[in-house]
Amino acid sequence: MSSIVEHAPKFSEHDAVRIAKDLFALEVSAKLLPSERDQNFHLTASNDQAYVLKIANSTELEAVLDLQNQAMIHIRDKCRLMQQNISVAPQVCLSVRDEPITSTRGDDGATYFVRLLTYLPGKPLALVKPHSPKLMIGLGQFFGNLSQMLQDFNHPAAQRDFHWDLKNAGRILPQYIGLIKDADHQQLVQQFIDRYQAATEPRLPNLRTSVVHSDGNDYNVLAAPDGPWHHQISGVIDFGDMVHTQTINEVAIVCAYAMLDKIDPLSAAKTIVAGYHQVFPLTEPELAVLFDLICMRLCMSVCHAANQYRHEPDNQYLRISEQPAWELLEKLADIHPNLAHYTFRHACKLPPVPQFESVSAWLRQNSVNFGPIVDDDLRTANLSVLDLSVGSLLLGSDGDGADLAAVTEKIFRQIKAADVAVGIGRYNEARLVYTSEQFKTRTEEMAEHRTVHLGIDLYKSSGAPVYAPLDGKVHSLANNTAPLDYGPTVILEHRTGQDEPF
Repeated sequence: MSSIVEHAPKFSEHDAVRIAKDLFALEVSAKLLPSERDQNFHLTASNDQAYVLKIANSTELEAVLDLQNQAMIHIRDKCRLMQQNISVAPQVCLSVRDEPITSTRGDDGATYFVRLLTYLPGKPLALVKPHSPKLMIGLGQFFGNLSQMLQDFNHPAAQRDFHWDLKNAGRILPQYIGLIKDADHQQLVQQFIDRYQAATEPRLPNLRTSVVHSDGNDYNVLAAPDGPWHHQISGVIDFGDMVHTQTINEVAIVCAYAMLDKIDPLSAAKTIVAGYHQVFPLTEPELAVLFDLICMRLCMSVCHAANQYRHEPDNQYLRISEQPAWELLEKLADIHPNLAHYTFRHACKLPPVPQFESVSAWLRQNSVNFGPIVDDDLRTANLSVLDLSVGSLLLGSDGDGADLAAVTEKIFRQIKAADVAVGIGRYNEARLVYTSEQFKTRTEEMAEHRTVHLGIDLYKSSGAPVYAPLDGKVHSLANNTAPLDYGPTVILEHRTGQDEPF
């Protein structure tokens, strides 16, 4: 099993200075830049004009390089027409023979294609701190604009069978997974592959397609200062992975890399998706597969790294994202795909649950058939609505709920004093009881505790019967025994007339 990095060029900085002079009539100094399969040199001329000399892998096709050039020209032309900043993508420079692509011969006798691009100023997103919500929204908006600009762009070379194309993940990853040495990591990737092949891969042919940049990683995305403490996305480089594929893959790739090293990666992705959707609206079927595609990009990253690294063990650039990728994959394995899906829908201002409207309509139409959940008719029985909020006079010094016996005694004393059958705890009430670890959410700024009660409490004496309001089945049964947790919990699953579960 060979690797493309075996065919990477091996020119020195002195060679780059010579090539720049011979092929582009430039007097420059040169500094080698990190790269996966090509060689890139940062050139600086005496007038401080900066360029990037790109020497392609010996296996690279000239048509693919022309695809990259034409895409950059297309983007700059679009920006010019829209009177936007045209420095969002590099400019293609011509050789002394007026060629956008020329060539040189290496000491190994192989011929390598050579291009010269203008150098884009800016700092790689990976080196910018912090990644504020504003910056992440801007990242999504930037790539939404890029997708919009590429909608009318095509090139014959974009229709290629490319090993980094996300739509090929189900075919490519099984070839490389055996190269992962750690058994637990191998199993982790296999779990993602299994889910992707079962739930997501069959949906891909029905999604929108276009030419995408396909490598919006945090070292290819550039940011510029925006005031004394903030940055904004200013450009994108390295068009070497461009391919015609599902448009949603662009978002997935950008999210995958921006989620690296995040305490709350799903929140970071949500913000990017919101920004992208503002500029280039996503469809509901695209949002349904986005989370799996994010996971697949990370799996592709670690699998390709395992294959490439065995051929180039001294090339640390090949492993630059590997450890953060493993840490992120382990976090994503603990996130239910539905939660991610609903989070992305919510970010796009859609009802989080796709079947929300139809289930709600069914519930309204069938409400007369609901059975009582306790042996009192809550529509006619005497009730006592309890104040368990932050400012509760009932709870007083026990407002944080830590002393369960004391709180319980106070609640039932009030129910008894009111001479009612049922005590009601209110929905959407701010409470102090969520102080234990299971209610803590870690964010990029500081940890936060949940504060809002998202249910309705019915307080009755121990031993009172509880009924299911609708026919259904037990979805789950658990005894949540942590301090201040829910205790014994039964969740029921019901279905509408159209067999939709809720």
